[in-house]
Amino acid sequence: MTQVQKVMNHLTKRGSITSATAIGMYGISRLASVINRLRAKGITVEPHYFQGVNGNRVAEYKLVK
Repeated sequence: MTQVQKVMNHLTKRGSITSATAIGMYGISRLASVINRLRAKGITVEPHYFQGVNGNRVAEYKLVK
């Protein structure tokens, strides 16, 4: 299964994904790149930003239906 397929399956089943989840569950270290590939296929994915534990900005990507 490709990285794009893994992320799409995750988004379909769980609704959202963060970089930490992508790294931990799938070994995907460049989630933004995979999201861009999904967008190139016409799939609408929106980022929602929040402040992480260390005060850094974290993107949580959500599938728009």
